[in-house]
Amino acid sequence: MARRLLHVLMAVAVALGVAAAQAPAPLNVPTTGSMVVGALALDGVAQGTLVAGGDGVAFHTFWFDVPAGVARWTLTLDADADLDLAVKAGAEIATYVDRDRGGDWDYRDVDTRNPTVLTIDAPQAGRWYVDVFNALPVGTRGTYRLGSSAGTAAAAPAAPGGLPRKGAPAAPPPARRPDADDRRRACRRARQR
Repeated sequence: MARRLLHVLMAVAVALGVAAAQAPAPLNVPTTGSMVVGALALDGVAQGTLVAGGDGVAFHTFWFDVPAGVARWTLTLDADADLDLAVKAGAEIATYVDRDRGGDWDYRDVDTRNPTVLTIDAPQAGRWYVDVFNALPVGTRGTYRLGSSAGTAAAAPAAPGGLPRKGAPAAPPPARRPDADDRRRACRRARQR
C-alpha cells in the first residue's frame, strides 16, 4: 500500500513538473529605466514597465540562445502603450533609427498595432538580442508582456546564415520610425480618451 502511494505521489510530482515546464512563470523586470535584463528562454515570457526618459529611448534588452534547426521563431509584444520591438543576431542593438540612418537592427517593428507579432523564419543558430523600447514623449509609461515561441513549421527560403534575403522583410515588415508629428498625434489621442 505504501509503495503504491509512493508511486502515485511520484506520478503527481512528475505531472506537476511537466505542467510547470510547459507554462513557465514570467520573468518580472524590476526597473522602469533602461537596462540589459539578461537571458530569457526561447519559449519564455517577460513582463515589465518602461518610462520614457529625458536622456533618450528607454529599453529593456533580453537575449535568447536559438539552437540550430529552429524553423520559425515568433516574438509577441503586448503593451498598454505604443512600445516597440527590435531584434538583432550576434550583438546588442546600438540604435533604433532607420537602417539608412545607421540603425543596426536585423528586424524592427515600430507599428502602432497591439499586440505586435514578429516572426523570423529559419533564424540562424546563436545568441539573439531583443529590445523592447519606449520612444514616446518623456514620462510616458508603458507596461508590456513579451512572449517568445519557437516552432518547427516549414521555413521560408532564406539566405545563407538564416537571415532573410535582402528586400524580404520579416512579418510584419519593418515600419518607419515615428517622428515628432506622430508623437504629437499620439498624445492628442491619449488626451481625448
